[in-house]
Amino acid sequence: MNKFRLNLAFFIAPIFPALYMLFVAYIFGEGFSSKKEIFFIFLFSLPTSYISCLLIGAPSIRILDKIGLLCLVYLVLIAAALGGGIYYLFGYAFMIFLDSSMSGISPFEPLIWGSFFGVVVALPFSLIAGLPFLITKK
Repeated sequence: MNKFRLNLAFFIAPIFPALYMLFVAYIFGEGFSSKKEIFFIFLFSLPTSYISCLLIGAPSIRILDKIGLLCLVYLVLIAAALGGGIYYLFGYAFMIFLDSSMSGISPFEPLIWGSFFGVVVALPFSLIAGLPFLITKK
Protein backbone atom coordinates (compact mmCIF):
# COMPACT_ATOMS: atom_id res chain seq x y z
CA MET A 1 0.00 0.00 0.00
CA ASN A 2 1.27 3.43 -0.96
CA LYS A 3 2.10 5.41 2.24
CA PHE A 4 1.52 8.77 0.56
CA ARG A 5 -1.96 7.79 -0.63
CA LEU A 6 -2.80 6.36 2.79
CA ASN A 7 -1.75 9.59 4.55
CA LEU A 8 -3.62 11.66 1.97
CA ALA A 9 -6.73 9.55 2.59
CA PHE A 10 -6.45 10.10 6.36
CA PHE A 11 -6.17 13.84 5.73
CA ILE A 12 -9.00 14.24 3.18
CA ALA A 13 -11.67 11.61 3.92
CA PRO A 14 -12.83 12.92 7.35
CA ILE A 15 -13.81 16.22 5.70
CA PHE A 16 -16.66 14.60 3.72
CA PRO A 17 -19.31 14.45 6.51
CA ALA A 18 -18.92 18.19 7.18
CA LEU A 19 -19.16 18.94 3.47
CA TYR A 20 -22.26 16.76 3.23
CA MET A 21 -23.97 18.63 6.09
CA LEU A 22 -23.16 22.00 4.53
CA PHE A 23 -24.45 20.79 1.16
CA VAL A 24 -27.73 19.49 2.60
CA ALA A 25 -28.34 22.67 4.59
CA TYR A 26 -27.77 24.75 1.49
CA ILE A 27 -29.89 22.57 -0.84
CA PHE A 28 -32.89 22.42 1.47
CA GLY A 29 -33.06 26.19 1.73
CA GLU A 30 -31.57 26.47 5.15
CA GLY A 31 -28.85 28.66 3.73
CA PHE A 32 -26.47 30.29 6.10
CA SER A 33 -27.42 33.69 7.39
CA SER A 34 -24.07 34.13 9.04
CA LYS A 35 -20.58 32.73 9.10
CA LYS A 36 -21.27 31.59 12.67
CA GLU A 37 -23.47 28.77 11.39
CA ILE A 38 -20.75 27.52 9.06
CA PHE A 39 -18.23 27.74 11.88
CA PHE A 40 -20.59 25.85 14.22
CA ILE A 41 -20.96 22.96 11.75
CA PHE A 42 -17.21 22.69 11.28
CA LEU A 43 -16.51 23.22 14.98
CA PHE A 44 -18.34 20.02 15.88
CA SER A 45 -18.24 17.88 12.76
CA LEU A 46 -14.58 18.09 11.77
CA PRO A 47 -13.03 17.24 15.15
CA THR A 48 -15.58 14.46 15.64
CA SER A 49 -14.79 13.03 12.24
CA TYR A 50 -11.00 13.28 12.59
CA ILE A 51 -10.95 11.92 16.14
CA SER A 52 -13.17 9.01 15.14
CA CYS A 53 -11.05 8.32 12.08
CA LEU A 54 -7.83 8.27 14.06
CA LEU A 55 -9.03 6.48 17.20
CA ILE A 56 -11.37 3.96 15.58
CA GLY A 57 -10.59 3.96 11.86
CA ALA A 58 -6.81 3.62 12.06
CA PRO A 59 -6.90 0.56 14.34
CA SER A 60 -9.62 -0.98 12.16
CA ILE A 61 -7.43 -0.49 9.10
CA ARG A 62 -4.44 -2.04 10.88
CA ILE A 63 -6.50 -5.06 11.96
CA LEU A 64 -7.94 -5.58 8.48
CA ASP A 65 -4.45 -5.26 6.99
CA LYS A 66 -2.99 -7.77 9.48
CA ILE A 67 -5.60 -10.40 8.72
CA GLY A 68 -5.31 -9.78 4.98
CA LEU A 69 -8.80 -8.35 4.47
CA LEU A 70 -8.08 -4.67 3.86
CA CYS A 71 -10.32 -3.72 0.96
CA LEU A 72 -13.06 -1.23 0.14
CA VAL A 73 -16.00 -3.53 0.90
CA TYR A 74 -14.83 -4.70 4.32
CA LEU A 75 -13.66 -1.24 5.39
CA VAL A 76 -16.98 0.34 4.39
CA LEU A 77 -18.95 -2.37 6.24
CA ILE A 78 -16.89 -1.92 9.40
CA ALA A 79 -17.12 1.87 9.13
CA ALA A 80 -20.90 1.66 8.85
CA ALA A 81 -21.12 -0.52 11.95
CA LEU A 82 -18.68 1.54 14.01
CA GLY A 83 -20.01 4.86 12.68
CA GLY A 84 -23.44 4.16 14.13
CA GLY A 85 -22.02 3.59 17.58
CA ILE A 86 -19.67 6.55 17.43
CA TYR A 87 -22.38 8.93 16.24
CA TYR A 88 -24.71 7.73 18.99
CA LEU A 89 -22.05 8.21 21.69
CA PHE A 90 -21.04 11.67 20.45
CA GLY A 91 -24.73 12.64 20.21
CA TYR A 92 -25.34 11.44 23.74
CA ALA A 93 -22.28 13.33 25.02
CA PHE A 94 -23.41 16.45 23.15
CA MET A 95 -26.87 16.22 24.74
CA ILE A 96 -25.27 15.96 28.19
CA PHE A 97 -23.06 18.95 27.37
CA LEU A 98 -26.15 20.98 26.37
CA ASP A 99 -28.14 19.66 29.35
CA SER A 100 -30.76 18.32 26.96
CA SER A 101 -32.27 14.93 26.29
CA MET A 102 -32.66 12.60 23.35
CA SER A 103 -36.36 12.07 24.04
CA GLY A 104 -38.48 12.36 20.95
CA ILE A 105 -35.70 10.91 18.81
CA SER A 106 -35.88 7.32 17.72
CA PRO A 107 -32.92 5.35 19.12
CA PHE A 108 -32.32 4.04 15.60
CA GLU A 109 -32.04 7.47 13.99
CA PRO A 110 -28.55 8.27 15.36
CA LEU A 111 -27.41 4.75 14.50
CA ILE A 112 -28.59 5.12 10.91
CA TRP A 113 -27.03 8.57 10.50
CA GLY A 114 -23.81 7.36 12.11
CA SER A 115 -23.66 4.42 9.76
CA PHE A 116 -24.22 6.76 6.83
CA PHE A 117 -21.42 9.08 7.97
CA GLY A 118 -19.13 6.08 8.52
CA VAL A 119 -19.69 5.15 4.88
CA VAL A 120 -19.23 8.79 3.80
CA VAL A 121 -15.72 8.68 5.33
CA ALA A 122 -14.72 5.10 4.48
CA LEU A 123 -15.71 5.13 0.82
CA PRO A 124 -13.59 8.16 -0.20
CA PHE A 125 -10.84 6.92 2.12
CA SER A 126 -10.74 3.59 0.30
CA LEU A 127 -10.76 5.24 -3.10
CA ILE A 128 -8.06 7.78 -2.22
CA ALA A 129 -5.88 5.11 -0.58
CA GLY A 130 -6.28 2.90 -3.63
CA LEU A 131 -7.65 -0.11 -1.77
CA PRO A 132 -8.85 -3.03 -3.86
CA PHE A 133 -12.62 -3.44 -4.13
CA LEU A 134 -12.74 -6.92 -2.58
CA ILE A 135 -10.26 -9.48 -1.33
CA THR A 136 -11.16 -13.12 -1.26
CA LYS A 137 -9.14 -15.50 0.86
CA LYS A 138 -7.81 -18.53 -0.94
